[in-house]
Amino acid sequence: MGDMDRRCRDCDACCVVVAVEEIAKPEQERCPHQGKHGKPGCAIYDERPTSCREWRCGWLEGFGTSKDRPDKGGIILDSTLTIGGPTVQAREVWAGAFHMPRARIAIEGFARQVAVVLMYRDGGRKLIGPPHIVARMIQAAHDGTAAAGGGFVPNCKHDKTLSQCRPCMEQGLAKQGRTNQ
Repeated sequence: MGDMDRRCRDCDACCVVVAVEEIAKPEQERCPHQGKHGKPGCAIYDERPTSCREWRCGWLEGFGTSKDRPDKGGIILDSTLTIGGPTVQAREVWAGAFHMPRARIAIEGFARQVAVVLMYRDGGRKLIGPPHIVARMIQAAHDGTAAAGGGFVPNCKHDKTLSQCRPCMEQGLAKQGRTNQ
């Protein structure tokens, strides 16, 4: 497969890690339509939900090489716009994938420029990135101006969302001087 040929083919990593609201499939759970009849892919592909039809991972959008396809590289990258600005969401396809050299280099590269939400296979989350962006996102979550559950605690020893880890959020805000930098 050449790097210019960006099609899912046998990769169906998103069928496990990405939530699908229309069929009440939570993130990090295998889709009930995935891999039916011993074949990879979606058993209802032609009738798949709109969110599946419209969603595209970073690899399909041009990030990386064939080695970075999610089923080979172990991470799914996509971007979104948050209160902190452009944000990369990095989802682990298998436990420990964030520690693989290619994944670590990619994540660290993005985190020098924008906020990166690490979404671990076990459901844990962590926010990393430039301190002024992280502080703005924490402050927005604290003030209630971020979407519910949309804020994350940087370097939280519990890897929990703000709503689950108020002590770490307050400690993080105190370290940041409770202001946007």
